[in-house]
Amino acid sequence: AFSCRGRYFCPSCHAKRVALFASRLEAEVLADVPQRQYVFTIPKLLRLHFRFDRRLLGLLSICAYQSILEMMRQVVSEPEAVPGMVASIQTYGDQAANWHPHVHAIVSDGVFLPDGSFRALPPPDGEQLMLLFPHKLMRQLLELDKITAATVEILDRFRHPGFSAFQGQPIEPNDTVGREKLAVYIYHPPVALERIDYQQ
Repeated sequence: AFSCRGRYFCPSCHAKRVALFASRLEAEVLADVPQRQYVFTIPKLLRLHFRFDRRLLGLLSICAYQSILEMMRQVVSEPEAVPGMVASIQTYGDQAANWHPHVHAIVSDGVFLPDGSFRALPPPDGEQLMLLFPHKLMRQLLELDKITAATVEILDRFRHPGFSAFQGQPIEPNDTVGREKLAVYIYHPPVALERIDYQQ
């Protein structure tokens, strides 16, 4: 009765949705295996393409997953092994008004085999992951004619092109609080309630 129903922006209305999302992940989605947070970001030079063609946002999570999948499969002999991953695309950073599309993800610390068993693995090498993710993303953008070879050359010349692939600390299966906190974090609203002042 007291909801403005302005979800995705109003932090008060969004809070219930976040709580339900976190509860469902813990109860129905996340397997009882170690999980880890990943964050994939892209440079400012590419962000406008995703702002004016929102269908491209799905490419971010696809390329992030394919990068992790490829690196994990390199260390197991089973070609059908897959990691578990829940991804959330956020389009805001510390300043909610800035357009900053990036991926927050919860990823299993290992792969699931066709027989249903789980094989724990060390996390993929961070530097290699940071190279593989932009390679896959820019290849897709080139195929869609969203960028040109000149754009790729410009980014290659940058000392810090703006791509990143952050890996968090592992969260064990019995750490229910930690898993729910991570689920809340990847789905949090752009503006925190405590940062809003109401002035009459």
